[in-house]
Amino acid sequence: KPRVQAAVFVAEQILDEKTGMYFAVETVMVDKVLEELQKGLFEMEENGLNLRIENNAGEDAAEAGEGEESSAKELSAEDKMLSDALQVTGELVRFLVKRKSRPHLDFKKRARRVYLKKLQISGGPYASTMQLATHISILIGGSGFVQESIIAPWEKAWWTKHKTVDPSVLQMIEAGAAMELEQQKALEAAEAAKEAEEGDVEGDESNEDDVDEEGDGEEGDSQNGAESEEEKKD
Repeated sequence: KPRVQAAVFVAEQILDEKTGMYFAVETVMVDKVLEELQKGLFEMEENGLNLRIENNAGEDAAEAGEGEESSAKELSAEDKMLSDALQVTGELVRFLVKRKSRPHLDFKKRARRVYLKKLQISGGPYASTMQLATHISILIGGSGFVQESIIAPWEKAWWTKHKTVDPSVLQMIEAGAAMELEQQKALEAAEAAKEAEEGDVEGDESNEDDVDEEGDGEEGDSQNGAESEEEKKD
């Protein structure tokens, strides 16, 4: 946990333009932050913690209409940390893509001068950056998050127009999606088995009730027969 927390903290400092790291940090340093985050997640997983946060308590609160603030309160400390790790991972990729895309070209003259005066490095994400971000995102948020927050920003950049995503990244996404599909099938099978078992129990209870009712009916018939015999004797 401390390693993940430290990596998240450093990532947040890089993303904060007020610190100046946004304008000066090299991509290789971003990779090192992601590597530390990845190692920390591996340690947490080895200690038995489930890294996926799709089905956390916050979703229930959000569905109840209590909003993001209430949802965040419902998260456990571990889920909050993992959510932060997932968020900064996606933001680091977007930040590098944005920086390399020369956003100052759309600024007004004065803002452009200020930006360029601060800017020392304009490098974007490396293939290694995309690989690390993809792996981390699959561990925590799944292949859907990777497509939306890692791949999509990269593909939309003007400088990737004639480039393709690294094959190793695509392989990781495919493997992650396949694993998620298997897990979903296993979950559905378990739920179906549970429902079938509950149905059998309800059926057995219904049959017992029917037997009891038939017994009561037979007792009633015998009593009526006895009363008829007594009336005949009278």
